[in-house]
Amino acid sequence: MLLFSLQEILQREQAQSLYEKQKLFGWTFKT
Repeated sequence: MLLFSLQEILQREQAQSLYEKQKLFGWTFKT
């Protein structure tokens, strides 16, 4: 159970960083 939640947190963090990177790329492409 703990492992599962850990995995979920990791996945969520990965998605978050990916989202941040996409935002960054969008900014650079806009300017």
